[in-house]
Amino acid sequence: MSIYDIVTTEFGHRRNMNVDRFTRRAAAHLARQGRGFVDDPDNPDPAALTRWKAAIAAREMAARKVRARQQYMTALFAEAHEVLDHAMSGQTPPPRPRDEREAETARVLAQIRDEICAAHGIETGDLTGHRRARGLTVARQECMWRMREETDASLPQIGRALGGRDHTTVLYGLKCHAERMAAGKQGAGA
Repeated sequence: MSIYDIVTTEFGHRRNMNVDRFTRRAAAHLARQGRGFVDDPDNPDPAALTRWKAAIAAREMAARKVRARQQYMTALFAEAHEVLDHAMSGQTPPPRPRDEREAETARVLAQIRDEICAAHGIETGDLTGHRRARGLTVARQECMWRMREETDASLPQIGRALGGRDHTTVLYGLKCHAERMAAGKQGAGA
């Protein structure tokens, strides 16, 4: 039995390895070959033991990386399978947030959108739709302004939250709402 076989036996078939047992087996194996790093298998040389423990730690780290890569690939294939299922059924897949922070931002943007709809007495579909009636555009521009002021969302994120609008449309909406606010303050001060 070679050192490779001992390591494979200990790591490949068992997750919880007994380091002391492994060290004794490896020491005995090397002693049998006449090139042992110890005189007594029950009392290994400290330097050699350190080398063995480093080799064990390196092997465990490599195994953790492989498991993490396998989990990532499994999740990736599951997501691709879900997207293909949606495509085959003619549906569009639901949007996937990139991380928890983006999911939280999307939740806050939806909350602001719902508050604006309630304040103006309009439906969410009207706010995110393509209609350009004066009341809808004013509410939409106010929503853009609140989303920009109250969150750290980017212009493209705000546009996506309002029905997939371009970031330049969001810029224009912010400008129009700022002008409307400035005109309202001047009118109140005069």
